Amino acid sequence: MRGSVRGCTGASSWVDCTRLRQTTGKLPRPLKKGCGVRGNPAQHCASYCLLRNDEMAPAEQPGWISQSVRYSGSTVVHEERHMASNSIKEMPAKKQGAGVPGPATKINSKMYHNRVALTDEQKTKTVAVMQERLAASLDMYSQAKFAHWNVKGVNFYQLHLVFDSVADAIFPQIDQIAERLTQLGGVANGTVRQSANSSPIPEYDTTLTSGMDHVNALANALGCYCQELREASDKIDEIGDEPSSDFFKQLVVEAEEQLYFLESHLEAGDVQ
Repeated sequence: MRGSVRGCTGASSWVDCTRLRQTTGKLPRPLKKGCGVRGNPAQHCASYCLLRNDEMAPAEQPGWISQSVRYSGSTVVHEERHMASNSIKEMPAKKQGAGVPGPATKINSKMYHNRVALTDEQKTKTVAVMQERLAASLDMYSQAKFAHWNVKGVNFYQLHLVFDSVADAIFPQIDQIAERLTQLGGVANGTVRQSANSSPIPEYDTTLTSGMDHVNALANALGCYCQELREASDKIDEIGDEPSSDFFKQLVVEAEEQLYFLESHLEAGDVQ
């Protein structure tokens, strides 16, 4: 029981009472006559129950000390006194975060049948190429946002906007790659953990603060991303899916425009 008193309105209302019976061997005591099914609290009908600690041996007493109830028409008002310290020990520890991708992070390689005019082998190979670029696009977007959030220095505001424009250019590509992938029958493995497991983009240096250091790091990452898009186009062309190959060619043009903007800052040595 979780420090509350609830009406006998069905099995769903008695989950806590049932749990208490299983852990202590004791049953709730009905407050009024007519509710006499003591063997199975989940079957109580139209009444209210109160668990009394004084009916239990000390070792069997639950974590909470006592409760009082009063009736107000068909409503039960309950007052919680306090929680015993031993109940805290019995509570499960709070999760501190699931951590980095691990054994539970899986890549779903299921393929759905469709009427796209490619062989099953062509679809499977094309989807495999796209999965890696989907992970790369998610990673590239997050790195651009990291630079946008954390840049410091005299040119903070200008670079803050520049890095955000990179992120804005990459963000639509995530959805476009995922949707093209699913059009061919694949499953878009696009969670953050899946992407961290699969992205070919190098890890971003999260200790950077100065503007030009961020420009250089982001340009390196974006250069790698553009290379991945080009390679995807070439590989898919060899597989025989020309439309998907052309699709990646367009993504390259968009991403390389952002790379040009970053490299222009590096060539000048500062933001103009």
